[in-house]
Amino acid sequence: MVEIVEVAAPAEMEAVRVLFGEYKKAVGVDLWFGGQFQRELDALPEPYLAPSGRLVVARDGDQLAGCGALRPVRPGVVELRRLWVRRPFRKLGVGKLITEALVAWARAAGYRAVRLETLSVMTRAETLFRGVGFTPIPDDRPTPFPGSKLLELRL
Repeated sequence: MVEIVEVAAPAEMEAVRVLFGEYKKAVGVDLWFGGQFQRELDALPEPYLAPSGRLVVARDGDQLAGCGALRPVRPGVVELRRLWVRRPFRKLGVGKLITEALVAWARAAGYRAVRLETLSVMTRAETLFRGVGFTPIPDDRPTPFPGSKLLELRL
C-alpha cells in the first residue's frame, strides 16, 4: 500500500535528490538555465520547507514510488512542483495520491490556490491535474518556457 510521507531525515533528502534527477532526465528538455536545477538540489529541502511549503515522497513498503513538493509563490498561493512517479508505479494512482495529499495540505494551511506549470510534452500529467480540478489560467510570467502553460486549482 502506497503512503505519502513528509520528507524529514537527511537520508530521505538524498533519495529526493535522486528522484528529482530522474524527473529532470524524463522531462527531456533543458528548463534549468545556468545550473539553476543543481542549485535547487544543493539547497534542498528549501524552498519546500514547512510551514510554508511541503516536500513529500510516496512509499510502497521500502520502495520509493515518487515525490512532489509545494512552495509559496505569493501570499495565498502555493506552487506544486516536481511531481514524479517512477515507471513501475505509474497507472496505479500514485501521482493522484501525491497531488491530492499536497492539495489537502495547502487547503489546511490556508492557501487560496495551488498553481503549477506543465509542458506540452506532459500530456498524462496535464490529464491528471485537470481531473483533480486544475484549470488553465493566464500566464503572468515574464519569460515563460515555450510550450508551457499554467494551471490553477482554487481552494
